[in-house]
Parts: sequence; structure tokens; C-alpha cells
Amino acid sequence: MSRDTTTLVMTLALAPGLTAHHPAVIRTSIEAATLTMDQPVPAADLPGPVNVPGLQGWVIAQRGVAVAGAWSYLHGTDCGVYTVETVTEWRRQGLAAALMRHMLADAWDRGARTATLQSTRMGRPLYEALGFTAAGRYEEWVRSLAALTT
Repeated sequence: MSRDTTTLVMTLALAPGLTAHHPAVIRTSIEAATLTMDQPVPAADLPGPVNVPGLQGWVIAQRGVAVAGAWSYLHGTDCGVYTVETVTEWRRQGLAAALMRHMLADAWDRGARTATLQSTRMGRPLYEALGFTAAGRYEEWVRSLAALTT
């Protein structure tokens, strides 16, 4: 087992004026939002949103397919942001940033005043550009590849 402390806990104080609602963002189910991690999903095939208070699935569509997704959960005045991911060939085009801005504006409209998330190394530059700051680190114990193959 090896110790991994690369995952950051990050927070953001939301401010009035978050109005970056994006016309290509679609509310959907959590399951559909997480499918976009691996492959584009035809936007016409996306199910409607779940009916669970505070829980939102989100995707952003380009050329008729959902290419980035995430989900959020509003608890009190905090919006937790989860599994932000963009299909590999659609990365580095600002789609995750547009999706995040949309989610944060929606969270503000629903009463959130802070947002929290857990960030990998890959996501950190995006979240920092949006104003998130590190609040701490996760400490995880991960099996080594050798341990998994024996």
C-alpha cells in the first residue's frame, strides 16, 4: 500500500452576479452525466433530471452530443460539485469551465453561498481559475500495481 495525498479539498465563496448560464448546458440524470466521462452521448437520448431535492445532473452538448458532465448536490448553503469530466477529444476547449460556471450560477440561484469539491491534479488548474482554493488534502491508501497482480 502507498499513501496518496494528491487529492485536494477545495472551496469557493460564491458571490452575487453569477450569471454565466450557458445555453448548451442540459439538466439530466446523474447516471447520464457520468456517462460523458468515457464517450459522447447523443443529447436526444439524455433522460430528464432526477426528482431528488438538491441533486442535479449536468452535461454540456456540442454538435448534438453531450461531451462533458458533472453533478452537484445542494446541502444547506453549500453546493458540492462531483465528477467533472470531459470526453478526451473534447478537452482544452473551455467546456468544463463553462459547465462549472453554469452549475455555480444555478447553485447561487438556489441559495448556495459556498461550493466545495475534491480535485485531482488534472482538475486543479480549472478550479483555481474559477477561484477555488485548497482547504486541505485527502489521505488515501492505495494498493500498488504489484499488489493487484499477485
